[in-house]
Amino acid sequence: NLLADLGLSSMQIDDNERGFTYKREGPLDMRMNTNTNGTSTLSESAAVSSETAYDLLCRLKPKQFESMLQENSDEIYATEIAQG
Repeated sequence: NLLADLGLSSMQIDDNERGFTYKREGPLDMRMNTNTNGTSTLSESAAVSSETAYDLLCRLKPKQFESMLQENSDEIYATEIAQG
């Protein structure tokens, strides 16, 4: 048996405004905590980021994106994906 906490809930995945789904159109956000109105709990406040996944991809150079894919996933096509 295996128990894994992936840190995602179906509410996050099902909401196309969060950017976790590829089934429907929506912004490429992917932030776990989008609460930036100052009401975050102490544990959440460290995770609040205003940079979306789209912002990150626009900022990274292809080599940086390739390194990120190689270091954080088992993606065998990291070079090809990073080059677009």
